[in-house]
Amino acid sequence: MTTRQWHEPHSIRDPVTGLVQRDAFVGKITEALERTKRDDTALALLVFNLDNFSDVNDRVGQPAGDSLLAAVAERLKGSLRPNDTIARFVADEFGILLEGMTYAGAAEVAERIGASLNMPFDVLGREIFIGGSIGLCVDYAGEQTSEEILSNADVALYTAKTGGKGRAEIYEPGMHGAVIARLQLEAELRHAVENQELILNYQPLIDLESGKVVALEALVRWTHADRGPVSPAEFVPMAENADLMKIIGRFVIEEVCRQAERLAAAYPGRPPLDLTINLSFKQLFDPDFPEEAARILRGSGVQPQRLVFEISEEVLMKDTETATTALEELKAVGVKLAIDDFGTGYSSLIYLQRFPIDAIKIDKQFIDGGLAGRLQDSSLARLIVELGKSLGLRIIAEGVERIDHLNEVKAMEFDAAQGYFFAKPLSSDEVMQFLAKGYDEGGA
Repeated sequence: MTTRQWHEPHSIRDPVTGLVQRDAFVGKITEALERTKRDDTALALLVFNLDNFSDVNDRVGQPAGDSLLAAVAERLKGSLRPNDTIARFVADEFGILLEGMTYAGAAEVAERIGASLNMPFDVLGREIFIGGSIGLCVDYAGEQTSEEILSNADVALYTAKTGGKGRAEIYEPGMHGAVIARLQLEAELRHAVENQELILNYQPLIDLESGKVVALEALVRWTHADRGPVSPAEFVPMAENADLMKIIGRFVIEEVCRQAERLAAAYPGRPPLDLTINLSFKQLFDPDFPEEAARILRGSGVQPQRLVFEISEEVLMKDTETATTALEELKAVGVKLAIDDFGTGYSSLIYLQRFPIDAIKIDKQFIDGGLAGRLQDSSLARLIVELGKSLGLRIIAEGVERIDHLNEVKAMEFDAAQGYFFAKPLSSDEVMQFLAKGYDEGGA
């Protein structure tokens, strides 16, 4: 149902959440627009969907997914006024009608909803983090039809989702052109993936005691035929939204294994380098992924312990119970595991001992942005380093770009570091040239 008490047939309500369904909601928008036009007032429409909800269903089953949707509906009611209208459209998409609401007020509501969704949900005894993306459109004096304002809010939602998870966007007329351009780019990305036009760059990771290169982090790159290089910050979220990450993930592992073979042939007498790969949310929680990784490794002949899978702290904290199981299954394959971008939340510290990991990479916010001079005084950074070392974990600093950064992380007794101070991401051929110059002999 909605926060407003409607006297309507049960059939117009969603059976899972009790909220009004889409068709009835459209009727309510039409009525509200007529009142807005008559009274020369404003209304706002919010549409949003939950981030990665389909993966929750896959991990914990539909009953838990339905319980989560019902819990989301209850939490939404707590963020709204008694006369606001809430609806469930399809799957994990919701709509909220706010009468008498301007841009500023609607933006505050969106922020309040976003904050409430970022808090963990207790679903059948399991703690789940979900979050959501929000699109917002405001109408003054009934200028739009119900379908127009819904369409515009959907455009804002799409814009929010393509900008990353957990975002809110207010509709602007120019968004239509941007959405069309982005859909075109998404189609071209799909073509690039299917035709193997993506490449990998590698950034060296340096052992701070010996100064030697001990690992290479694989980074996906896409050079568009007309636009040139496309930022990973733009195309990786696009790939996730388009369900392309499974294909890309398979390509990355296969290509990394080929790179390992090239390195072994070029440097037969030296200890093999580790090669690290970033795993997405969908990869980590895909029940078939461990076997797929094992199959690729068997086919390549690369020893599993040479591969390091990095998972961001944010991804792990979405569902710690399922994440622990997924990590254990990957560990059984024989690969190493690392938490990437660590330090963004205190809550994850208590899970360090529980997760079967080998290393943690400290979030680069502790290195760049002028924080380097205060790193040694950072109680959080010190706690992470000390706790990690007490658990036998390797502690790695990201974002080392200057000599003072390097001196700070050495003083804090980090084990290894990476960043532009040592090398930018390099092509496969550039990696060979970099190593051939003798950097692997030490000197950091």
